[in-house]
Amino acid sequence: MKLKTFAMLLITCCILLAVVLLVSRPQKTADQSAVMGARLLDRLAVGEIAALTVTSPEATTGLKQTDAGWIVANRFDYPADFSKVVELVQKLSDAKIGRTFPASPEIQARLSLYPPEQPEPPAEQKGTRIVLADADGKTLADLIIGKPREESAGAGSGSYVLQPPENQVYLVDQDFRLLDKKPGDWLNKKPIDLNPKRIQKVVCFDTRRNRPIYTLARPAEDREPVLSGLPKGKMTAKLKADQVFEALTSLTVEDVADHGRKDTAARFNGAPRFDYHLYDGTVYHVFAGAVLKDDPEKHYFRAEVGYLPHPEKADPVQPENQVNPAQEAEKQNIKISPWTYVISKWVYDSFITDPQNLIEKEDKK
Repeated sequence: MKLKTFAMLLITCCILLAVVLLVSRPQKTADQSAVMGARLLDRLAVGEIAALTVTSPEATTGLKQTDAGWIVANRFDYPADFSKVVELVQKLSDAKIGRTFPASPEIQARLSLYPPEQPEPPAEQKGTRIVLADADGKTLADLIIGKPREESAGAGSGSYVLQPPENQVYLVDQDFRLLDKKPGDWLNKKPIDLNPKRIQKVVCFDTRRNRPIYTLARPAEDREPVLSGLPKGKMTAKLKADQVFEALTSLTVEDVADHGRKDTAARFNGAPRFDYHLYDGTVYHVFAGAVLKDDPEKHYFRAEVGYLPHPEKADPVQPENQVNPAQEAEKQNIKISPWTYVISKWVYDSFITDPQNLIEKEDKK
């Protein structure tokens, strides 16, 4: 072959190669840009979500939407913290893709992306599975959340995600590090919403001897509570009195032990009762009970709500636009009384039973 002919062939090959590169490169860039920055769940029908399941290697939480609101199905259908449901759905809906790469077994193990229900891998190699479904049980989204992205210079937070049955890992811009994974984490932990200024007095009652132990009462609505029967020259310990008054109003429960059971007397047998009397006649009867057998830092707790009008005056006629306290008390009792709650020892200790602890101690010099 002549040198001139060989040179022409070489030039032709180079031109063809350049054409191929020019044609293929824009297509590759377009495909990449279609993924980068796109929403992971761009077709998620948020308005159709009626059930949510969070499964980790340690626990499973089932949440459902009912006519009364969202409930935790595997916690006796106790009301869920709706704000947490909204927050999780919002984060999933907003999640944008940073990059993608194939999910090899080694990568799944390293990024904790194995399904949590899969028995073989160790727990540290498993992720948290989130399944969103509609009212008919149809799956709207199925994700396994793995490890968070390691933050380094110039790199923001994010998480590694896998969508079964795809064999593709997505790095998204949302951080799921604080995702709640236990049923108790999803409960509405403030079943009682009460302003302490509405409380007129608190009576600690001895249920064994059927008599009051002490009474803390406000002399007037704008006054601090005072312990009844104070020894001469003694004063009510303000911080301790406030602790008792606010024990109910700042109450946060840890979990629920049951709903509607009648065989729970041992949990509260002999426990003092605290009667919180409000100015409108509403009375909260609360019991801080026995310690849990499997957790000495937790106690049982339950509450009932009643109505006791002040004897010195008849019930005033309520305007049409004002809540009737008797009816509201009945409504709150239906909502609260069936449940046996679990509270922390810290909350339990706020229900002070010894009146001596409510008397200001003298400074020792």
